[in-house]
Amino acid sequence: MADLLLKSSGPVADQYKLLAGEVVVGHIRLSESAPRTAPWRCTLSHGQHKGRRTPTHGYGTTREEAMQAFAKSWQTRKGPGDIAEPEASRAR
Repeated sequence: MADLLLKSSGPVADQYKLLAGEVVVGHIRLSESAPRTAPWRCTLSHGQHKGRRTPTHGYGTTREEAMQAFAKSWQTRKGPGDIAEPEASRAR
């Protein structure tokens, strides 16, 4: 299984990409629509939803907690080598 790496999404503060190798597999951001008690939201990238039985999003009180929630879901994906790699998901 590829390790996850957190990378800034660019000029927008508090928005991050989650990378497995060079593939963007998810995002974490501070969300105004998230519950007040857990304002950080993590989501799987669209190409990573196929065949999943695990949640495709979650929340955390901190960025680190949202990353842990994402990692837990990510670790229970279908199986090894199951990273969808659409060209649009490549990190830039």
